[in-house]
Amino acid sequence: MLLFIAVTGMGIGSVTLFLDNPTYAAKPVADPGPRQTVMEGDLVTLNGTGSYDLDGDVITYRWFQHDQLVVGSQWVDLNVTGKTSGIVTFIAPEVNERTAYSFILYATASGETDSKSIRVYILNNNTAPVADAGPNQIVQTGSIVVLDGTGSTDPDGTIASYKWVTPFDIKLPNTDVASLTFKAPLEVVPTNYTFALFVTDNEGATSADIVTITVGPNAAPSADAGPDQTVTEGGTVTLD
Repeated sequence: MLLFIAVTGMGIGSVTLFLDNPTYAAKPVADPGPRQTVMEGDLVTLNGTGSYDLDGDVITYRWFQHDQLVVGSQWVDLNVTGKTSGIVTFIAPEVNERTAYSFILYATASGETDSKSIRVYILNNNTAPVADAGPNQIVQTGSIVVLDGTGSTDPDGTIASYKWVTPFDIKLPNTDVASLTFKAPLEVVPTNYTFALFVTDNEGATSADIVTITVGPNAAPSADAGPDQTVTEGGTVTLD
């Protein structure tokens, strides 16, 4: 655009403005829409049709996933309806936690281009597993104790790992298993030992359960010599 100023008169006069280049085009304004929060597996719609051009020129669109990926995000497919459409869609990928995706919209009209970014936050809809450390037990000193976590379940996946946390004074070589076996320690009075089981599913969700093992001293034996007997001399006596 060219600006011409003409001054008339020698003193106080008038100023005339002439605007040249009537073909000047205003820059369009890109509008990728508001940020979104969706669940994994949802159909996500990016709508750039709110973009506008003051001259009323036709706008063309280009969508891209941002070159600098947000940590934890993946490349997604924008070709469901086409990257050059004002509206593009994709299926939100699976995520292990809340993850941000960044997209950029380029809006072009009459050779002028504007761009703006939008973020889409994808939430994990995984259901956490259910840990089951088994029932509480009462055992005697020196007996073999079995802790069984195989009753743990995951409603929408599988159990990927087990981890037992044992009391300080019970040392076991491997606690990353579904079931544990150990010998009850020596106790002279009933003593409680609490074990915690942590399970993690195939999408990283974790839950825990505890079980209490009560270890008591060995019970004293009970002697039974049988009932009193009355016999005659010379008779045979049997003690049982």
